[in-house]
Amino acid sequence: MEDKISREPRDLGRALCIITGASKGFGRTLALQLSCLLKPRSVLMLVARTTEQLNQLKEDIITLYGGQNQLDVCCVQADLEKKEGVEKTVQAAKETSVSEMDHLLLINNAGPLDTDMQLQARLSSGDLQLRRSFSLMFSEGQLLSCEESGAKLMKLLLDNDYQSGAHLDFYEL
Repeated sequence: MEDKISREPRDLGRALCIITGASKGFGRTLALQLSCLLKPRSVLMLVARTTEQLNQLKEDIITLYGGQNQLDVCCVQADLEKKEGVEKTVQAAKETSVSEMDHLLLINNAGPLDTDMQLQARLSSGDLQLRRSFSLMFSEGQLLSCEESGAKLMKLLLDNDYQSGAHLDFYEL
């Protein structure tokens, strides 16, 4: 008798997913990737400093699925370097409809990715040592693309075989 492997589509269930720095770069990539892995009635909270880019991302997600994914996509304009921005984000999370959620995902994104922000740091940072360090990472091909890093994170989340709160290194996955 043959063993048949179930090939059911994998998803992250119903979740409240908060992504900081969502307006561009890695945060934007993650928002688009996660939007297709969340079950209907999930909440995708996009947090960044720029309202216009957040609203554009929300529209892109809605357009991508034609509203068929039934996500509650909400935008929170907040500067998380300031106490008021953190409080505004926490309050927005408390106001979401999170009953019967399977997961809470908080993605506070930062890292050595090849983004516009990384380019700006390489070219115009006032810290010469930082500029040199980022330029060296770029020239040696040590910067990851947002899509590559996001794909690894999606696989990690879907496999669900990591300890909550554990430190995970991209290069060890």
